[in-house]
Amino acid sequence: MLLLLIACKKDSTVVTPPPGGGGGGTPPTTVAKDNLGGLTNWKLNAYTGTLNVSSTNNGLTYVDDASKNDNDSWFYGANGYAYFKVYPGNATSSGSSNPRTELREMNAAGTAVLNWDGSANIEHKMKWKVRVDNLPASGKLCFGQIHSTGSTYDDVIRVQVQGTNGQSSGGVTLRILGYATETLLGSGQSVSSFTFNMKTEYYFELTMQNQIVKLYALDANGARTATLFTSGAVNSNSNYFKAGNYSQSTVSSDYGSSTFGLVGISFLSVSH
Repeated sequence: MLLLLIACKKDSTVVTPPPGGGGGGTPPTTVAKDNLGGLTNWKLNAYTGTLNVSSTNNGLTYVDDASKNDNDSWFYGANGYAYFKVYPGNATSSGSSNPRTELREMNAAGTAVLNWDGSANIEHKMKWKVRVDNLPASGKLCFGQIHSTGSTYDDVIRVQVQGTNGQSSGGVTLRILGYATETLLGSGQSVSSFTFNMKTEYYFELTMQNQIVKLYALDANGARTATLFTSGAVNSNSNYFKAGNYSQSTVSSDYGSSTFGLVGISFLSVSH
């Protein structure tokens, strides 16, 4: 347990620009350059429009690549973090009823999608430093995943937290969902060995090799200190990493809620 604590950084302060876009925030291009190493191999799944909570889709349109959209209502920089902000009633992609502001892995130049074979003898890795500052009305959000291009596996794995409506302090539960648990094990799984606190930075690594998915806790230097989850066989040969803020268990009664989910990421890298 002591080793896990080495990778944590507590900071109860977060700068949250007011909703509405524009003034006071950092454009996504600057967020990418200053906070996440350029993001040349990622694209942003987010929105266009002007946030108007309680209107249809909160006034927003979902956009598969919103990297050029400057708007503090869903993606901005503050205190060395790229922040991903999601309201329950935001527009969604065609394949999900849950709204998201997420980065999707691309090729090195960022010009084409990248899909890799998780059944091969190559370790595919994503490392990221992440904090969760606020939970949406459902109390659930995903901050990292491996996604498949096919419908059989879909979300290979989702790394989530679960707490209460609008929770912004105290402890929450680290959860593993997606095909790796819900299909192979019959239900999502809680990681009882790991203590996850709000507004605290953690360093994780998500890997897939030879059909096996693993989640590790890392120390401040990026060394593995604990294996938090190991899956059974997932024979998915076309996958990609995602990181950010993907609300979960969103229901129509939450659509008018101004209780948002907020995730900060200060480091993100992938290797294959």
